[in-house]
Amino acid sequence: LVKKEVAEKNVAITAVGYRVQVYSNNNARKAKADAFELEEKLVELFPEVKCYVTYSAPFWKVRLGDFSNYAEAVIFSKKVKSTLPKLANEIIVIKENNTKPLYLDDKTLPEAE
Repeated sequence: LVKKEVAEKNVAITAVGYRVQVYSNNNARKAKADAFELEEKLVELFPEVKCYVTYSAPFWKVRLGDFSNYAEAVIFSKKVKSTLPKLANEIIVIKENNTKPLYLDDKTLPEAE
């Protein structure tokens, strides 16, 4: 119930964190399709980790996770490399701002308006 109330209020924090980049390509003809195809595969292989497909001209990128520290991201990147060895040379840890939901208990919830 508390999580539902918080979710309805869109309470979240933005903090510097880390993601594991598994794909980056600027091939105009196929990069977008490849990125979304890879996203489907990654969501199936790692359902516990959020997957992000982004476009930052001219690159399509696929990144995984919302890791709080570098060590967590590196450990997960090794798991991805062992699961998908064909991508091993492309997998890197990236530092970026992550937005995460903030779950509060009853005592710290904002008062209802």
